[in-house]
Amino acid sequence: LSVLYLLLMLIFLFTHRRDICSRLWPAYMTLLGTLLVIQYAACSQIPSILVESLPWDSTDNETIRLQQWLYLPSTSYQPDPRKLIVDFLQFMLVAAQWRVFKLEQRPNSDSYGGGSNFPVLIDTLPGPNDRDFISTKESYLDYLRHAVFYWFYWLSLAIVFATGVSWITLFCLGYMILSFIYLWMGQNVMIRRRANLLAS
Repeated sequence: LSVLYLLLMLIFLFTHRRDICSRLWPAYMTLLGTLLVIQYAACSQIPSILVESLPWDSTDNETIRLQQWLYLPSTSYQPDPRKLIVDFLQFMLVAAQWRVFKLEQRPNSDSYGGGSNFPVLIDTLPGPNDRDFISTKESYLDYLRHAVFYWFYWLSLAIVFATGVSWITLFCLGYMILSFIYLWMGQNVMIRRRANLLAS
């Protein structure tokens, strides 16, 4: 089911229009809720109570591992219910996002706090009210932002480089090459235009 969740999230990731996402979101939330109830029923051994033997039951070790990976109920083992905690948290976050979509559809949605939801992929110049928290720090929050956006960039590049060095595979070679490119660009990658960044 995790693969299904990943595919559904990729659909929303590559759907750049927020109105399309808001129309598809209730179906996604309903699907998550239904699958959560089915998984809970599998953990509670409800299918094995109703049926004597399930068609996929087997004593073969590889078949049992496949059943565990697919999270299928079985008479020989009980699925791990701790795996449902993350699915429940995902369902709660999806429900919270659905509430935000409902708030945005109100006529007075501009008065609701939280800023606009216009796409950030459009190259726009900063306005007069946009503060530069890198050069002028007025609060502790500005120091925290500086640490996150300035120093965590280098930390994440160091982690990617360490991952590339730790194994000898083709993917790790790609990690090393990309980390060297971004280390060479440095902080200038933050101020480049999006078209130039994608072309490089």
